[in-house]
Amino acid sequence: MTDEQRPRLRKAPDAHAHPTAGLLNEDTILSGSTSDAIRKDKLVTLEVEIPKSIRKTIRAEARSRGITLDALVTEALRARR
Repeated sequence: MTDEQRPRLRKAPDAHAHPTAGLLNEDTILSGSTSDAIRKDKLVTLEVEIPKSIRKTIRAEARSRGITLDALVTEALRARR
């Protein structure tokens, strides 16, 4: 089949409602799921073993700031980027 015989690609009428991977920025990590690629900050579970004294300290910090422990850890890790 030559180039002249191939049907041309065209944009779907509802393309504005279905973003494509080309619209993602460089911070987005692509995975096997389109919904994961579009959703920038999908929450995932992370299990970590830390010393009890550190856990106690960060729990107190989270409580004093009125946020969850998960939010405090996320904030701290984002600050390291």
